[in-house]
Amino acid sequence: MSAIARQAGSAGSWRDHDGPIATVPSMPATELFDLLSDRELEIAQCIMKGMSNKEIGKHLGISPWTVSAHLRSIFKKLGTGHRVELCYLLTSQALRS
Repeated sequence: MSAIARQAGSAGSWRDHDGPIATVPSMPATELFDLLSDRELEIAQCIMKGMSNKEIGKHLGISPWTVSAHLRSIFKKLGTGHRVELCYLLTSQALRS
């Protein structure tokens, strides 16, 4: 969460200490969430709870490798690169709606 605390000067952007600037899409949360499958939404919710791939897999009855594959798909669809960025994006969109 410390990366989120280090928000950059421009609204809608933040900088991870060793990553690029991430910009929050301007689309409504409902449209953003529509990009994800039901399973991807379940996994995103688990990520928001701080669960590891192993914990998510056990919770959903799938392998950690399958969780990883879903995460790659989520990151690609939403233009994010890692969990913190995903959490920031989802939280930002939820607060906008």
